[in-house]
Amino acid sequence: MRTALAGQSDPEDPDPQQQPSPPDNQSDRHDENESGARPVEPSSRDQPGTRLAEAAHMIIFSRHLWPVLIGRSHRIIDAHRDNRMCDRCAAPGDCHLLRGARVEIGTFDPPPGTPIRLLPGEWSHCAGRDPGETVDLHVLRVHIDRAHSNDQEVWVTGHLPECSWQSAERHPPCVELLARVEALIREARTRARAR
Repeated sequence: MRTALAGQSDPEDPDPQQQPSPPDNQSDRHDENESGARPVEPSSRDQPGTRLAEAAHMIIFSRHLWPVLIGRSHRIIDAHRDNRMCDRCAAPGDCHLLRGARVEIGTFDPPPGTPIRLLPGEWSHCAGRDPGETVDLHVLRVHIDRAHSNDQEVWVTGHLPECSWQSAERHPPCVELLARVEALIREARTRARAR
């Protein structure tokens, strides 16, 4: 991993201040400083050689903007229904706006029953669970109204894979835990790529 010295820039890492600004027709997008977006810091689970620039591409916006992102993403998905295309589509269903919207919905507003896997260190505060274990669950809800003040963790409720929640009478969730938003984004991206 190469590290730029203070006052020098790494030629392979673009300077974020020199990146082109979005076109005027993207006024619903927010500048990182205006929105309070925070880049995700690389975690101890990152593979050796992972570059900081790669981690900085994953932006976690302030929890106060999550409802806005969800609303916008639902509108984008609705606008692409029945293979409709926007001016950014390369082909029906092939649109970077649509891919981004699917990830945002999959992160903050996944359909009930969406399966996710959280590795050790990606979750905490789950009664009856060993902190070193991997947790598989079917998401009931991502509680964006109960996000941690650091904007990088949010409460998630769901059911364990062995639970018969789909066929049984409604009952309280089997699991409630504090999940890292970074992990929810990873899971949402994996599902979006599989589509």
